[in-house]
Amino acid sequence: MKRRLPVALPILLVGLWLVGIVSILGISTAWAESVEVGYRDFSFGSPGNFRPTGEKPESKLWWNDGSWWGSLRNDDSSEYMIYRLDLLSHTWVNTGVILDDRGTSKADTLWDSAGQKLYVASHIFAQPGAPSPDPMQWSRLYRYSYDPIAKTYSLDAGFPVIVAQSVSETLTVAKDSTGTVWISYVEGNMVMVNHSQSSDLDWGLPYALPFADAVNLRADDISAIIAFQGDKIGVMWSNQSDDKMHFAIHIDSDDYNAWQAEETAIPGPVCNESCADDHINLKAITVDNSGRVFAAIKTSLAQPNAPAGMLLVRDLNGSWSDYVFSRVRDGLSKPMVLLDEEHNRIYMFAELSGVIYYKSADLDNIQFVSGLGDPFISSSLDLATNNPTSTKQNLNDATGLVVLASDSVTKYYLHNYIDLSVPRPVINTWLPLVISDENAP
Repeated sequence: MKRRLPVALPILLVGLWLVGIVSILGISTAWAESVEVGYRDFSFGSPGNFRPTGEKPESKLWWNDGSWWGSLRNDDSSEYMIYRLDLLSHTWVNTGVILDDRGTSKADTLWDSAGQKLYVASHIFAQPGAPSPDPMQWSRLYRYSYDPIAKTYSLDAGFPVIVAQSVSETLTVAKDSTGTVWISYVEGNMVMVNHSQSSDLDWGLPYALPFADAVNLRADDISAIIAFQGDKIGVMWSNQSDDKMHFAIHIDSDDYNAWQAEETAIPGPVCNESCADDHINLKAITVDNSGRVFAAIKTSLAQPNAPAGMLLVRDLNGSWSDYVFSRVRDGLSKPMVLLDEEHNRIYMFAELSGVIYYKSADLDNIQFVSGLGDPFISSSLDLATNNPTSTKQNLNDATGLVVLASDSVTKYYLHNYIDLSVPRPVINTWLPLVISDENAP
């Protein structure tokens, strides 16, 4: 028993209050020994140097019916399952609903609130992407229905369906205004797309985008797909052979094979050389159909003061602007962007040396502070924390903001949360990293 020192009564009462708060939150005393931020979750336990929250364009989380949900790997079954985040205890609750039973696959999730459907595009990671003779490695699309009474998901009949007979570094999914579901990925150094036809169960064969700059890519170039402006599908891809980031648009009402003239998102005013790298994360404004698309990317520049992490913004007229998020000297990698439409804020996250950092700016006056920004997830137990991921959806007071990451060495998930309803012009106070007793190593 610890020796109790004499204290004044008011101080004692404050101390007891703090102890009560710690007890309510279930905070382990382990966090107090270091300066850490975020929450340590559970072990995903996969073999090798596996990163379940990768890859860069993919989203593992979604918001629905008052809760955050995620595609997380269960160590006991070696399967991906749907988890719900309990924000009171900041623990992920396993719903028991299986997603992909291939324990080393990667996935991109899309919650369709209009149709009340969850889409999960799942693939086996490979660099470069290539056709595969093994059906167990082919890319799949899962679709789930949500029961708001039971608050659970169920796999729809006929799913999963095969959407590509290949392996790839990334695979992303989007749904247009006509109900057509689209995917994009890179295979054989070409930007590929595919889409549903008469129904979500009916798919044609993937095909390469009809642009000269969408072929002859480097082995690690990637693509990402997004629905935007109410009637468009956009595909962005990196081309490290010509040092550019490209963007192509399909109008929902057009023939499937009809694409608008290709756009060059960057080089631009800030970066005019070696502007491409295999880092892309896309979001779009939805409240006003303004057509604004936001792309978090990374350049291949090498000079210390050169821009590294960047935000590219497309306006209604198809013009692209570029903003510096970080410099080469900062060392930040894997940038990800999230939009808080209710408060007109943009958030960007990136990783350095096992810490997830963040910066925020006004959507109509984009200026990021120099340097690393503020730590968002940091753990002295998980020094290889990387690959921040979140949702495709835009945020507001109801949703708050959640980012998930993973450590490929300790095999643990970590996350953190921002209550967006609380005014915070500058976020500089963070909750300490919480390690529950049942998850402690």
